[in-house]
Amino acid sequence: MKGLFLKLILFFAGFAVLVAALFSISPDVRFRYNFIKGDCDAQGSWIYETMRGNDKPGIVFLGSSHTLNAVNEKIIMDELKKTGTDTVSVANFGYCRYGRNLQYVLLKDLIKSNKPKMVIFEVTSEEPASSHPVFGYLAEPVDVFSAPLLLNFDYFRDIYYSFIMQTSYIKSISGMQNYDFEKVRRKSGYHWANKVIPKNELVKSGRKRRQKFDGKSQDFFTRLEKKLPDFYLEKVISVCRENNIRIIFLYLPSYGLQDILPVDYEFYNKNGLFWNPPSEIFNNFDNWADDSHLNVSGAGKISVWLSEKIAEIIK
Repeated sequence: MKGLFLKLILFFAGFAVLVAALFSISPDVRFRYNFIKGDCDAQGSWIYETMRGNDKPGIVFLGSSHTLNAVNEKIIMDELKKTGTDTVSVANFGYCRYGRNLQYVLLKDLIKSNKPKMVIFEVTSEEPASSHPVFGYLAEPVDVFSAPLLLNFDYFRDIYYSFIMQTSYIKSISGMQNYDFEKVRRKSGYHWANKVIPKNELVKSGRKRRQKFDGKSQDFFTRLEKKLPDFYLEKVISVCRENNIRIIFLYLPSYGLQDILPVDYEFYNKNGLFWNPPSEIFNNFDNWADDSHLNVSGAGKISVWLSEKIAEIIK
């Protein structure tokens, strides 16, 4: 019996050493960002190319698809030229779906290659409580394992995704498997939507969303759920301050919530500038592609307004 017990201990000890060795190898940045090339219209590959390109972005937007569909870098830079502030490059590093932890990863990788002057973080009506689906792929193993465990229902999923990334990278460098990573040809991170949602659908959806929001209490469990996004929100703020990067929070709500301030407004306002776009942009039915995303018209108006706000700061 003792012999069997000793064998089990040796087996699990050996397995632990093997896993530790596996996760001690950190895939290079290019591999990580290109490994998820099929996700979010190859936004990961575009972000990597922009990070490492010659035209380093001085102003970076970080957020979800709300940011992707709302921020047109070309319009912003064209408008800045008119004010004589055309020396700054703007990049939309939005990524489909929510998750503050992904923004932490993007910010860290960005600073390693280029330190922007300003980072504009998207905020919605309340902080989404989930981990981003590609966090496990893009984050370094140490960041995956050190993530908060309490009420982080995606913790083990992220570890699994990190394991997939590690094994794929080892196969790549050992020649066991080839990965074809093509350079993305897009010139912008902006994702345009050239459509308009029918007014009745937009109003109906907005009414339901507002009723759900108004009926949601900020009870103990809800506050506990916010520990995960709050953890990473504090981390990105800390990274920005350590690197003397200006922090701005940009409110991009879904339709139906545009006339209220976000739940964490006081926190945003305390830790950076809070920008709330003009209500007439959000209230105009013709500016929405669906009930959560602005279309080309809405993005154009938001981007012009953003250029004016940016010009006020960098003049």
